[in-house]
Amino acid sequence: MKPGSIAVLVGLAALVGCQKAPTVTGATVTVGDLSIQDGVAWGLASSRSSTVGFRVSVATADTLVGVESPDGLATMHTTANGQMVRLATLPVAGGATEVLGGGGAHIMLTDATHGFAAGDSVRIVLQWVRSGRVAFSVPLKNYSDASGLLDR
Repeated sequence: MKPGSIAVLVGLAALVGCQKAPTVTGATVTVGDLSIQDGVAWGLASSRSSTVGFRVSVATADTLVGVESPDGLATMHTTANGQMVRLATLPVAGGATEVLGGGGAHIMLTDATHGFAAGDSVRIVLQWVRSGRVAFSVPLKNYSDASGLLDR
């Protein structure tokens, strides 16, 4: 069995068994052919909200259908005509890389369960149609430290 196949089987077992998703600490995670890189959250450390962005690549098309966080209320948004618009799904074409971040699709974390300080991590769980639940942590940066990160 290929090494990537084991990760896909683990992800499917977690989804089918309704168990918690395995948590990968850090800003990069790979499950099967799904790869998430450059994950970062930015906001005011004193506030209870932040924006989460990352690059996601897949060899076979997949769709992000849900986000959650044990650290607060996580929702998907995009920016259209200068306004934030809530997203129900985010398709990613096979062989493509989608950038979530400033000026486009992103994840908002609001109503944080606790205050954050720069350098803390924000935990995110993504629900994909094909790849299942993928949990990971991203470092929190202050707005001033994150200027230009994942901008389009």
